[in-house]
Amino acid sequence: MKLIDILEEINNFFIVTTEKKSLTLTANTIIGDFAETYVAGQYIRIANTILNDDVYKITNVAIGTITIDETFEIETVENGVIQGLAIPNSLLKLANEMMEDGHTASIESEKVSRYSVVYGESGGSWQKVYRYSLDRYRKLRWN
Repeated sequence: MKLIDILEEINNFFIVTTEKKSLTLTANTIIGDFAETYVAGQYIRIANTILNDDVYKITNVAIGTITIDETFEIETVENGVIQGLAIPNSLLKLANEMMEDGHTASIESEKVSRYSVVYGESGGSWQKVYRYSLDRYRKLRWN
């Protein structure tokens, strides 16, 4: 599971800006003529590419260049989409717990002495286990 999987599950990317433009993705940089302001530590969503659609964390920003914390497949796209995100810290903490605690997704409940807890619905998928924790961030889907 990745952060993008969680954001897709809740149908909420917390988008604050969107730009559609020519992007060059090389190693861990995005090169483009950006109209919006991005800052180190911010998450961005890259879309409309063949190889690199995902959510990334910015590590550095310079004029015309954004550096991220992962490595891209080298690609140039004419109509790439870059979205600035404002993901709440509380959701990022929960997402980190979910990704680090992958084995928890198979635990439905546990009991220690007289204390017991049930994690979400039975069934064991991470979507069911964390459903109630994610509900506060969820957006309705309109079909």
